[in-house]
Amino acid sequence: MAGLDPEYIVDMVIAQIEGNIPSLLEAIMEEHKDDIELEDIAKYCITDLGTVPKLPVMFVLCTSAEILAEMPSYTQAAYNLTLAVMVKDPNEERLKRKLYRYMQALQACIKVFPSLGWNLTVRGIEYSALYPEQQYISDARLLCRMVVHETVLA
Repeated sequence: MAGLDPEYIVDMVIAQIEGNIPSLLEAIMEEHKDDIELEDIAKYCITDLGTVPKLPVMFVLCTSAEILAEMPSYTQAAYNLTLAVMVKDPNEERLKRKLYRYMQALQACIKVFPSLGWNLTVRGIEYSALYPEQQYISDARLLCRMVVHETVLA
């Protein structure tokens, strides 16, 4: 990574989530032991979609990026990321619980980022309104900031 490279960051975040979220979803379902099933993410996207895909879907969006420090052999960059999950359910209350649990899984997933050398902080969670279309559809967004350092050895 030299300078700003949002594509690289988004791809790395997706790879980390993809590799860890299935087991985290299983653990959350085991913890709650109720009739709410958390399905594996059907699709990972790096952009907003014009149509509703097969759900659940996860979006990893880089909303902004900035160089914090740059020298010939060192770059520090910050990325503001939105990690969003869109789900559907015919029951409004169950849909909200699913969203809470997907956010719980995402937060657990990104806790390992510091061990990868990524400084990621959660800035908040936003929940959308519920939209009734044959079933209720909604999304939740985890707002994060990630600071990445790169040292190039000559």
